[in-house]
Amino acid sequence: MVDCRNGRTFKDARDLKVILKEEHRLDFYRCLTEKLMTYALGRGIEYHDVEAVDQIVDRIDKQGGRFSALLMGVIESAPFQKRRENPSAIAAKSPEPARTSTPQGSNP
Repeated sequence: MVDCRNGRTFKDARDLKVILKEEHRLDFYRCLTEKLMTYALGRGIEYHDVEAVDQIVDRIDKQGGRFSALLMGVIESAPFQKRRENPSAIAAKSPEPARTSTPQGSNP
């Protein structure tokens, strides 16, 4: 048996799943949304992202907790659609210019 800070106890993963599903469903959806948004945006969640997170959590809840609702919510969110890459990251991704060389022993 494991005792939680709120006084609840559970004995295995199934009991924990029931507790999360019945009592902390929206908290669980919000945590997943924030983690995926952080990864997708390449930065932490900021105050101006809260509305998008709220909308995604609502979408997940309305669709019965489907992962596709989370994924599409993040992809279609304003923060993801309007994100900007770091200029140094863009430069690092740019391919090097092609170098032309002549075979050894031949004259150009």
